[in-house]
Amino acid sequence: MVEYQERFADKILQRSLNTFGAVILQGPRAVGKTTTAKVAAASSIRLDASPQRAALAETSPSTILQGDVPRLIDEWQLAPSIWNAVRHEVDERSGKGHFILTGSATPADDVTRHSGAGRFRRITMRPMSLAESGESTQQVSIKSILEQGGIAGFGGPTVAEYAELIVRGGWPELVTSSSAVVSDYLESYLDDVA
Repeated sequence: MVEYQERFADKILQRSLNTFGAVILQGPRAVGKTTTAKVAAASSIRLDASPQRAALAETSPSTILQGDVPRLIDEWQLAPSIWNAVRHEVDERSGKGHFILTGSATPADDVTRHSGAGRFRRITMRPMSLAESGESTQQVSIKSILEQGGIAGFGGPTVAEYAELIVRGGWPELVTSSSAVVSDYLESYLDDVA
């Protein structure tokens, strides 16, 4: 198994678990939502592991919600009624950090689903930045530009290397892969989403 690379979302997730009853990690497929959530979770269930799990989540959501907290419910959108069940459970238990929900898709809004305001925190994950993948010197940041106004730094990737990194992107699966694997992966990914 590949060693977990820390993400900027880790700190945001932990802070959110200390503030809200439930946290939703959302974003495109393959950005590392499930992996990041598993690092923070004490227990988990994947609703996409079998059709029976999604059906159980719809018919008996309390069964799915049982487990050590924070409890990860991966691919929650396969059982949309789990949303209100989590919201009610957060109200019943009080306290913070009970659930992490992950999914690459959001079910269509429905009049019976509460907004989750005050109970859920949404965190959008994106592909890895060069700082997260260890390919940046981190000498320049948006924060430093806004606070200090200057841009300066030495070293780091060349222009040609930056071009390769841009084409590869920050998909966690590709950060340590060869260029042939990257090309095949990206071609397949684009075919799948198109």
